Amino acid sequence: MGRTKITPVMQLYLSTLQIEDYEEKNINSVNNCEENYNNSNTSNSNTNNSNSTNNVNKRFKKRYGPPKFRYKYLEAKIILYLLQNCQIYIPLQTLRGIEKLQEKIMRLIFKDDDNKRLVEFIWDESYTRGKKTVILDNFNKASSITLVVHQDVPEKEIDIAGLHIDYLINKMSTNDGIRTTPSWGYRWTFNHNPFNINEHYIIKLHTGNDIRIFLFKKLQSYKEIKSSIETTLNVRNIKNFKYKDEIGEFIIITTPHELETAFKYHSKNNKLELWYTGDEGIFHNNMKDLIDFDSE
Repeated sequence: MGRTKITPVMQLYLSTLQIEDYEEKNINSVNNCEENYNNSNTSNSNTNNSNSTNNVNKRFKKRYGPPKFRYKYLEAKIILYLLQNCQIYIPLQTLRGIEKLQEKIMRLIFKDDDNKRLVEFIWDESYTRGKKTVILDNFNKASSITLVVHQDVPEKEIDIAGLHIDYLINKMSTNDGIRTTPSWGYRWTFNHNPFNINEHYIIKLHTGNDIRIFLFKKLQSYKEIKSSIETTLNVRNIKNFKYKDEIGEFIIITTPHELETAFKYHSKNNKLELWYTGDEGIFHNNMKDLIDFDSE
């Protein structure tokens, strides 16, 4: 048998997705779904464990149904799922920027119409010709897509996805010589949230062929930073990190003082680039609730 390809994704459930004048809302009531689940669980207490598990999965799928946002970070691609399972594939190369407008609201900004042609729509058979025309007409007119994230999604998960997407968009645009919109952190500093980039560190962490973006307060200790990274990467007792000095040599970090030195002399705009090369036998890509695994 061939080996199944596993692709990690970051997933955020949405309450509203808006493309120009076209809008889709999550029609499922959280409270009603919870109540229905509890009632079902009580009335079917004598069913076997298998049926009970299936009921739980169905309830939670209904509770957190489309629209939803998926970011396949190994493919540099965003997928938006509409209510009737239409899938909109958006390569990051088509975006000029990603902005955080409020705590749970973000916006994807397109470069131009030529780049928008790279966006692909996969339609479910339930979509009529008229419904497709309405969505496509609004998409063709839109310069951006606005996403309102579900109230149950922690803001930290939104920031992790946003920071990583923002980093890749800026990297691609710099390589192409294109000026981008203000970055995720910059934009948020001058808006409604107390988040201030000057009070935080951004750690860009290389893990093999993968890159992770972490956000830490400056007051957090080395132990807290190390523990948070271990939890996110699902590894135990990281021995050390590495960074590059001014001549490109790798320097090992094993103590709080060494990390402080790295930040003081080798960070740029409060961002420090680190490397971690752990034992591949115990390394797993795991972002808790943020990451699903799609078998392709």
